[in-house]
Amino acid sequence: FDPTTACWSMAGQLAVGMQDGSFAVWDSVSSQVSTSGRSGKHSSPVTAGDWRTSLFAPALALASTSTIKVSRGFEAAEWGSTALKLKLPKRSAGGSMKSLPGRAKADVEGLHFSALKFSGGGRHLAVLAAPTSAPRLTQVILYEIQAESEALVASREYVGDGVGGAPFEVCWSGELLVIFSRTDSGGSIRTIRSMPGAVEPSWPPDPRDAPGRMTCGGLSPRGLVAAAFACGERGEVLLFGLPALEPLGKISTPGVPSDLQLHAPTEASRHTLSVAFDGGGVQVWEV
Repeated sequence: FDPTTACWSMAGQLAVGMQDGSFAVWDSVSSQVSTSGRSGKHSSPVTAGDWRTSLFAPALALASTSTIKVSRGFEAAEWGSTALKLKLPKRSAGGSMKSLPGRAKADVEGLHFSALKFSGGGRHLAVLAAPTSAPRLTQVILYEIQAESEALVASREYVGDGVGGAPFEVCWSGELLVIFSRTDSGGSIRTIRSMPGAVEPSWPPDPRDAPGRMTCGGLSPRGLVAAAFACGERGEVLLFGLPALEPLGKISTPGVPSDLQLHAPTEASRHTLSVAFDGGGVQVWEV
């Protein structure tokens, strides 16, 4: 038992990926544990996972080197799944967003997946990926989940650059994807849609406008975006509204933020922002 990643579903199921490529799911309601069958096991360690948001028809996506498996719905100990080898799209000059035709194919050098995120409707999967031989060359790839053909079809990609930075976090607001990227001294936020065509705002207009190196970012279910920055020994959190990434305010913090969480209770008109710091401690704001 050597866990490498874990994720919770809305229905109270905990999926745990293992070093040997297997995984287990614990149901907090029934206390039952299910394990991966032959079709569900990966050939290398599981590195990332996510559940499709659903109380009645959850789907589980798990990734290992160059492989993503998406379940058809977890109904038994044997995990029916779709497996696909994925290819790293060709890098273009500068940060790029484009459509990719057809099905992704095997990539000889291998891809490492550090994060998977289902879109709000569950039709798309956003991944953070990098070649195993060059782990700093992180990019975002969007896949459409085509259940009828049991395929993941690459539809969009975003490749960072030296100006906007390398992507390190992705969050969905419905079918709008928010991408957080950072450089050694700054950072940026970009939005892309599952299908190109509409305006896709980004921030900042000038890379020099970032107050410091971006350390973390997050998004609430109601569309509030937060990005944290290191400003010397202190920090700053900037707040934005979707879909236009409209600046809403900023919060100065007593230390450098290392992680943040946004909470938006449905019955409340305000959000709660929790920030953890490099030197230890947590502070909470109502925003």
